[in-house]
Amino acid sequence: SSSTMKDVLHPLGESWNNANWTLLFELRLDAYDILKSIAKTNHHHRHHAINDKDVLKQNVRRFVSARTAASMHMSQCLMEWKKITSSSNDECRATQIENFALLVAKAQMTPLELLDETSPMEVDVTKQLDQIADKCRSIITSSSGIIIRDKEKLLVISEVLFGEMGFTRNEEDYFNYKNSLLNCVLQSKKGLPITLA
Repeated sequence: SSSTMKDVLHPLGESWNNANWTLLFELRLDAYDILKSIAKTNHHHRHHAINDKDVLKQNVRRFVSARTAASMHMSQCLMEWKKITSSSNDECRATQIENFALLVAKAQMTPLELLDETSPMEVDVTKQLDQIADKCRSIITSSSGIIIRDKEKLLVISEVLFGEMGFTRNEEDYFNYKNSLLNCVLQSKKGLPITLA
């Protein structure tokens, strides 16, 4: 809930409003690349280490790099939630909710999985969402000259998702946390009724 997130953010105080914090997140992709490079380099050289001390050092570097990346990612989740709860623009909020859903899905990855992924998960998910949106948009705009009300647009979206694509609620494994993760729902086409709606 919003109040819970505010409680989490509270100990950070005014640092969230600091311009340097914003700058840090603007540079986070470069930081991720550096951390990935460190982790992969140490993982590669681990097999060529001269002694146990070298192996330990390399493992520690890889561990610290992975944990730092995971901490940055969790901070980004909190920052995105802060944007959502403070935004009054519905269009901006829709984009922010999508970004937040992707961040939450990645938060379920282990630190090493975050560093080792070859293709960013959000790229694949965004591509799938765009394809669904394009499909719905083409049906809605195909009736040229006819004014389509919001209710009719929702019926089109519903037919595409549940009729053509076969999305449905996961009755067999209702309480599985993956039912709330965007990437997992797109893959299995099963999720919670409230999130599918």
